[in-house]
Amino acid sequence: MNKAEREHLKHNEAADAVAAATSFASQHGRTIGLAIVAALLLVGAVLGYRAFQARTEERAQGELAKAVEVLNAPVAPAAVGGTVPTGSYATEAARAEAALKQLQATAEQFGRTDAGLRARYYAASLLAESNKLSEAAAAYEQVRDAAGASTLMGRMAALGLASMQVRQKQYE
Repeated sequence: MNKAEREHLKHNEAADAVAAATSFASQHGRTIGLAIVAALLLVGAVLGYRAFQARTEERAQGELAKAVEVLNAPVAPAAVGGTVPTGSYATEAARAEAALKQLQATAEQFGRTDAGLRARYYAASLLAESNKLSEAAAAYEQVRDAAGASTLMGRMAALGLASMQVRQKQYE
């Protein structure tokens, strides 16, 4: 074994790498520290935004659930004293009107969430049932535009809009 081979066997590449990293870190320590802080701030901002979105969607789902509960409330005629039992409505029209108000409020407050889009879609369906065809068509169009024409909700809204146009005899 010659001298060059012995020197090569004694050479420790891991020690050289650690020494180079230590040298780099000592020369650029401030820059590395600032980069780490910037990365942590970016990760924190992304996580905060996602938590905010999740909370907003959760609140929207709660409001939509309240509106659907009103929509599914029983219709009970007024009792002998003229009062309607708690949690029910005297007529289907009164129930539909109360649900429509709740759905429209949810759609306005949470318009860009999935629950807000569903609330606007359900409101459009109620408007169509009430023969408010132009208002229903406008609501369907808002859902289609907000959801995107290629999504399921967008396609359902496009179908609802087409139905309103047929009912209004707008065949083009």
